[in-house]
Amino acid sequence: MHLKLSELIAINTANGYSVEEIAKAAEEFKAAMINKTAALDLIKKLRGKKYEDQRKRIAELKDSIAPIGQKIIDTLLNSSKVTKEQADAWANSQIIEKSALTKLKKIWYREEDVRRDMAEFYRITGGKLRQVRIETDGSRRANASGIGHFEDNVIRPGSSFNKTILWHEMAHHLEADPAAKAASNGYLLKRRKSEKVYSLRSLTGNRGYRSNEGAYSDDFINPYVGKVYRDKTTEVWSMGIQYLSNPSDAAMLVAKDPKWRR
Repeated sequence: MHLKLSELIAINTANGYSVEEIAKAAEEFKAAMINKTAALDLIKKLRGKKYEDQRKRIAELKDSIAPIGQKIIDTLLNSSKVTKEQADAWANSQIIEKSALTKLKKIWYREEDVRRDMAEFYRITGGKLRQVRIETDGSRRANASGIGHFEDNVIRPGSSFNKTILWHEMAHHLEADPAAKAASNGYLLKRRKSEKVYSLRSLTGNRGYRSNEGAYSDDFINPYVGKVYRDKTTEVWSMGIQYLSNPSDAAMLVAKDPKWRR
């Protein structure tokens, strides 16, 4: 039942409240609600400012260590047996399907930038890859297929894709070399704390991982390094090389996980 305002006032007046008191209470309630809304808006703004301050501070810290990482990258590039011209020629000969180019364009990763980054990867890894094809399959998560074969090496961009992810997926194909695969598995066995395999969800707190994704535990720079696959594929090369894709990450790698250098 809906009561008219006059009826509500009459009821409250009968209970001993005057019309003036009721009006005053209504105004105080209205003012309180306005203050509450203003307070919530202020909290929201402060949270946003705090986030911006944190992001700015992180960016400053990354910039401060970037020169160290750049020296590491430059050292690797300068010691490569592959020249820039050879790397550029290799990168320009790789297949990027039209559907992949369309997808990459939508996420602001231009073809010329992709090929430039592929060339740098080729140099920094000493020209270890043969042929790479970039295609799409509708996946939201980037992935690589044909791992373990020298031919038909495929990379599929996800909803997010950049130089770091490109290098990660390209590095998976380095394990086509039995020696590289044996080295990465030996590295995992040497570093793991025990034979127990933990879920990546429990190691990272990230529910985005599937429940059946497991990894060995250690003080890796990222728990994903310890991921275990049935076919003995690893994330060792992929994670290590992705950290070389930009100077600040390269510096972070050698600072936080010096065992990578051993």
